[in-house]
Amino acid sequence: MRGRSYNTLLTASGASAPYTFRVVAGVLPSGLKLDPNGRLHGVPAHAGRFAATVQATDANGVARVRYYGLRIRAFSG
Repeated sequence: MRGRSYNTLLTASGASAPYTFRVVAGVLPSGLKLDPNGRLHGVPAHAGRFAATVQATDANGVARVRYYGLRIRAFSG
């Protein structure tokens, strides 16, 4: 929800850890940040639908991407 703290951890598996994460296309909602370790956190500033493609790169440099759709709802109350 807009105005509420958000914190989750993206994960990857099936290759050589550690993994590094980054947004390679699209945009995260204003106020949210993706750390290289996969932690997605912050306080979304605006309600709406957002799309981002995240790349996970393993220790050997092998990269894979995944699309994420986020819906931030307006906070009431």
